[in-house]
Amino acid sequence: MKKAQRKAAKAGRQTSKKMSRPVAKKPVRSAPKARARAVAAPPKARAVAAAPGRNVAAEINTLKARLQNLEDIMEISRLKAAYCEAVDGGWDRRTHRGEEVAALFTEDGVWDAGRIGGRGEGREGITKIINSFQRMPFALHRVTNPDIRVNGDEATGKWHVIAYLTQPDGTPVMFMGTYRDKFVRTPQGWKFKHLGGAAAYFASLREGWGVGEYYRQHPFSEPDAAPEVH
Repeated sequence: MKKAQRKAAKAGRQTSKKMSRPVAKKPVRSAPKARARAVAAPPKARAVAAAPGRNVAAEINTLKARLQNLEDIMEISRLKAAYCEAVDGGWDRRTHRGEEVAALFTEDGVWDAGRIGGRGEGREGITKIINSFQRMPFALHRVTNPDIRVNGDEATGKWHVIAYLTQPDGTPVMFMGTYRDKFVRTPQGWKFKHLGGAAAYFASLREGWGVGEYYRQHPFSEPDAAPEVH
């Protein structure tokens, strides 16, 4: 009887030891969707979202406006190049093609070259005056120094121009001056509203361009002798 009691007591002690052992807990894993979202969000995107006081929508609108301004300047530059293409020629096409030039203007546009070239108003008037220069057997315009300013649906442009021309009698001449143009945005794109030219000099290449008109009216006087530099 005592032997049976000792066995029962020993079995009870072994059972209590097993029950008192700590049970290992399985690690808690994060949900797959949460991990995917964390990986998908790039560091910059998280930084932008967390930046206090930053107006992302306003920054995007500013970038769009800057891009539009650059596109407008490029289109106006191409319009000016198309004008030069339409008046130049003599080597593989006739010069001063009035219909092509007039198509670059608005219906009420103005082409004005002042006392040297005259003035044409409206597409019909522009076509007529440009065609009158076809008696020139050669023309090549070189336009540089662009300064284009866009303000909504209107713009202005300034250029330097050197034009190599041949007079009807065969005399080669050079025209040097500036353009002062106005443009408007139309459903068909940018168009000339007013094309104006001012001459710096117009001379036969056989004679050269010599002295500028300003110095003809205001002769240059020699300054006092400068001190000798040692």
